[in-house]
Amino acid sequence: MKKITLAAIVFLVLSVVDLTAQITFETILDISKINGAEQNPDGTYILCLDSNGGGVMKLDECGNRMWISFPSVRTSDEKIYDVAPDPFTGGYIAGGSSPDTSGAFGNEPTLLLLDANGNLTGSRVLPPGDMGGIVYSVRASAGSGYVAGVFLDMFGGSDASSFSKVNLSLADVWGANGSGSNINSSSVNLNSSSEYLFSSFSVVGATAPAIRQLDSLGMALNTFVIPDTFQGGGFFFRNAVVDNTPDGNYFAGATLSPTAASYNFPYIVKLNDRLNVMWQKIFDWGRSAEVLSVLSTPDNGSLCMLNQSDTIIFLRLSSTGDSLWSRTYSGLGTVGANQIRHCKDGGFLL
Repeated sequence: MKKITLAAIVFLVLSVVDLTAQITFETILDISKINGAEQNPDGTYILCLDSNGGGVMKLDECGNRMWISFPSVRTSDEKIYDVAPDPFTGGYIAGGSSPDTSGAFGNEPTLLLLDANGNLTGSRVLPPGDMGGIVYSVRASAGSGYVAGVFLDMFGGSDASSFSKVNLSLADVWGANGSGSNINSSSVNLNSSSEYLFSSFSVVGATAPAIRQLDSLGMALNTFVIPDTFQGGGFFFRNAVVDNTPDGNYFAGATLSPTAASYNFPYIVKLNDRLNVMWQKIFDWGRSAEVLSVLSTPDNGSLCMLNQSDTIIFLRLSSTGDSLWSRTYSGLGTVGANQIRHCKDGGFLL
């Protein structure tokens, strides 16, 4: 029997603010996987997906499909892992991978410029590592241009990553190096002061994620490394996630896997504008839970999205780290959430 996998895009209202004009929906799509989703300035939504190749899909404000497109740079076997509205053109910027047609590499990191209907208008294949690479996150940058988080596949397990800025023609502006992990869209942040935050860690060494702060020119300002001392230390198998707060500070989340414990622990920390710890908390619920995403809220608190045994947990924290409430979402069958995003009316897109 063939297994059919469905992907769901869900708009959630979790009572962070009291707004009365919200539209909520749950849409089931006959595709394999949604890699990312963002709300457009006009209230519609753009998704990137896996469905017989990399594609992008636009939904209206009620979750109804408007169009689907499968832009191709070189072959039909390409993947798109992130997409974001492009305020400079009215279209979209997307990132993913394209199989190397020369046979020298596996996949090469790729940027795509799309028009408002998802048609390809420009592209660039970025320099790969020794064995290839993938763009896992992309978004419009401060001022002009785009920033991308790139995984570089290297020989001998010495993988690397980079966080780079390109201009509107996709030419290099600056780049910063990180450890060898994917830098997904939940691991990247741009604040109102045009400062960037990105997190990476060593997949091979399972070492603690390092969160790096850059100025608008890509120069390093500060670094915060997730502590690896809980219950004697351990390993990390997921990247950290980050978001900035209205008061100019940051939230970060990570999943701790101590060698002395039989399950994983969610870790949430609030950092000031120079990445010094304001408070930090570890949650122990007696069984494993992983941090998938963390978002700030208007009161300088946070909404944390966690996974526990195929159930999504939304944990609401105050600005001082006190637990205010939690909600669960089980969906239809097995649930594997990727990310959660703010929406214009105070709700969230899952």
